Amino acid sequence: MDLPYKVAYYIDLHTKNNTDIDNFLENNTITNKTVLIFDHVEDLNYILFKQSIYHFQLIYILNSAKEYNFFRHQISPFHEKNIDELHRKIRYNYSGIDSITESEIQALYRLTEGNIGQIHFMLSSQKTVKWIKDTAAGKQTEYDEEFNKIKILLFIGRYEEAQNRLKQFYLENGQYIYQNNLLYYTYILLKADCEHLLNNYEKALSLLTILEASPYVANNKNYELELYKAHYKKHMWKCNDALVILKQIQHDSYSAKVDSLGILLAKYFVNDLSVPNTEDDSLSEFCRIYSDAYRKINNGNDRDTLKCKRYTSAYLYYKNKNSDLNELLSKINEVIDAYKSQQDRLLANAYFMRGEIFRIYKQYEKAVQDYSKTNLVTVDNNIIVQTNLIVFYLKQCKKVNCVFHSLSANEIINLCRNNSYANKVWNRINSILLNDPNKDIIEECFDNRIMPIL
Repeated sequence: MDLPYKVAYYIDLHTKNNTDIDNFLENNTITNKTVLIFDHVEDLNYILFKQSIYHFQLIYILNSAKEYNFFRHQISPFHEKNIDELHRKIRYNYSGIDSITESEIQALYRLTEGNIGQIHFMLSSQKTVKWIKDTAAGKQTEYDEEFNKIKILLFIGRYEEAQNRLKQFYLENGQYIYQNNLLYYTYILLKADCEHLLNNYEKALSLLTILEASPYVANNKNYELELYKAHYKKHMWKCNDALVILKQIQHDSYSAKVDSLGILLAKYFVNDLSVPNTEDDSLSEFCRIYSDAYRKINNGNDRDTLKCKRYTSAYLYYKNKNSDLNELLSKINEVIDAYKSQQDRLLANAYFMRGEIFRIYKQYEKAVQDYSKTNLVTVDNNIIVQTNLIVFYLKQCKKVNCVFHSLSANEIINLCRNNSYANKVWNRINSILLNDPNKDIIEECFDNRIMPIL
């Protein structure tokens, strides 16, 4: 179930002032799913002003009775003309998000059907704003309009609703879908992505297989089929298959290079050293591809560039055995700041990477703080299980006392059932706890290698 909030904070204004509030808002991940409870409020207008900037959910308790009339507020329809002002407020807090034009505002309002929640979400990250721009720039058919509405549902995490809407689209337009190759291609690709986001990777792959055949494959642009296929396979821990696919297109696709990096780093973390079609081990191949990708960093789009930079700290750590911690933190902090400015959900991956750097350097309290921040960015079972796995290792194997909202062992096991990588990590942790013969080797891997979000 998608809860209406992720985290709540209680702030007693008897002991805090406006400067304390400013520092708190700047130093924490605050979203429209954050609940702030203010007690002993004197200056309500100041609190409401901060809410207009950060968009948190607000509960307040006044310090004394005030001349506020709480019974005459009315909820008005959200008009298209208000989108520009809303976006200016969002960009005030996230400078990395581009502005949008009047025609792009019109397209957004039409596609969201004026839904304020969807409008706010789509304006709140550089990734979704770029999608708005791309969509508005093209001439849309009625089918494109419906597909784009479904894509918005996927963006905001309403996967089952998107799936139901796809089914309804098929019922209403099935006879036309099969007569239009591009329409069929787009429909199946969207259906596959929906299955992937619902963790049904086998179904997603089988749908892509349909599109690899003629005549639909002619619509495959920029190797999107290959990139999707590799992405789904890595979730199934068919990493060698994914790497073969990506290697075949790396010469022409920068995305293929950077997508390989996380897979190779994950293989090395679990001591899976073999890489297809090369005598190099997974770490050596990671370093080689990273170096090549970094040299060509301007060839990638902004998202791929940041994805490459996200692995810089890992590269420096492995390349320079006694790396300077401050240098590693400086590199990943640069990426964190960029993701923050763009309100990109990949901020979760960057926080996790920084947490891993702290963990490797035995700064466990700071590591766990970053794992907690990771979970606050986005609701994703893949991320939730990986943060819980590494914290479980710290608590059970390293006997670290830390504050973290942990899942139970049974809850972790349930999530691992649908995640082959997580299941492999879980089995390795149990090998340590059960004193298996390979215990020391496995523990050495945990304590000296970086675990990426896969």
